Amino acid sequence: MSNNDLSLTRDTPAIAADFVGVRVALSPAAAVRGPLALVGVFQLSPAQADAIDQYPHRALVVALASTAGTMVTTPLRQRVFFPDDVQRVASQVRGYFRVDLVDPGEIVPAGPFWVTVSLGEHLSNVVGFAGPPELTGVRAGLGA
Repeated sequence: MSNNDLSLTRDTPAIAADFVGVRVALSPAAAVRGPLALVGVFQLSPAQADAIDQYPHRALVVALASTAGTMVTTPLRQRVFFPDDVQRVASQVRGYFRVDLVDPGEIVPAGPFWVTVSLGEHLSNVVGFAGPPELTGVRAGLGA
């Protein structure tokens, strides 16, 4: 992960000032080849954030589901964070994240796939993606 993985990007979903929870989007929104990343933002009350971790990013749980099964990971659990990786915005704690789903140059699997993120008691919106079946030759699934 690079230093930009914890920054606001043009594809990061917008949130209202009083939003509490997690929002995610795909970057880019439609891709045939990688890179394909999950970008997101979380915003919590200070009490919620403190109950989770000094750096709530560590507790992000990414679930990727397909018709073949589900994969769950905590991609930022072992990451080293710095104080400016979490922002205090008004009376909220905010953080940005990026998780690579498809490496650069790799073909996006046919899918379909659905991705969601949880953080504490909050569950994000669900985003889906699928590559064109004519490029993959098969309908890809998890573990295939």
